[in-house]
Amino acid sequence: AASAGAKVAILDRGSAAANESHGPVIYMGGGTPLQKALNVQDSPEQMEKYLLAANGPEPDARRIKLYVERSLEHFQWLGGLGMPFREFLNPVADVPHEGGLYFSGVEQAFPFREITVPAQRGHVPSTPGGRWIQKIMLEKTAALGVTQLLSADAQGLIQGPDRTIDGVSASIEGAVQSFRARHGV
Repeated sequence: AASAGAKVAILDRGSAAANESHGPVIYMGGGTPLQKALNVQDSPEQMEKYLLAANGPEPDARRIKLYVERSLEHFQWLGGLGMPFREFLNPVADVPHEGGLYFSGVEQAFPFREITVPAQRGHVPSTPGGRWIQKIMLEKTAALGVTQLLSADAQGLIQGPDRTIDGVSASIEGAVQSFRARHGV
């Protein structure tokens, strides 16, 4: 949004520059260049089937569809930020520290393996840790003039009379502040 000229603010409750809570794994799929390089068979349709099944009895199908449709674009965007992904297929499902790709969910478990073909979609940058991801994103957004509020704990979304989201309230240093959104939250 900032690249397109929008005025943008980032609110993060964990002092993002030192925050590991965002984790080192980025869930993307549908045939990313890394998946293709490692011969992982995936498609947007298979990714969408898995996410619909894995997100409970009433998943937000519209949001999942949008997430899947933008997955390849997200991969390209991260690459454009300088985020490196190593061509490494991690054989240990719960140890993503090596970088590359791994199964980050229950893709191989029943009933999901019956619903769709399991595919590794956990993309792990070759530079370890969520801090590095946060660092590069903060540097890039700062260069675009984005306002960064890095100790802001979101309290809730603010709805207008027509139920559209007009903004967000956040606690910053113990005081609740409201932020109006002009074009989206």
